[in-house]
Amino acid sequence: MFKRKLIAVELLMVIAGAWAIVVAILRQGNNIQYLPNDLRSQPWFEPMMTTTLVVIGLFLMGFGAIRMLRARRHRNH
Repeated sequence: MFKRKLIAVELLMVIAGAWAIVVAILRQGNNIQYLPNDLRSQPWFEPMMTTTLVVIGLFLMGFGAIRMLRARRHRNH
């Protein structure tokens, strides 16, 4: 029972990583006008948020996939 929970957590990590990348890509089309004193109106904000989401997504996907592969290998032995 404990091993099933671990695999479910790792699968959720991979799904969350993929979702973060999808959100980062879909944010690109937003042309929302913010007030000039809002941080979101700065030219560096959008690329920084996209990069942050993609890096977090890749980290979650990679870490979850590695843990799933390790669990599968240990289960087979």
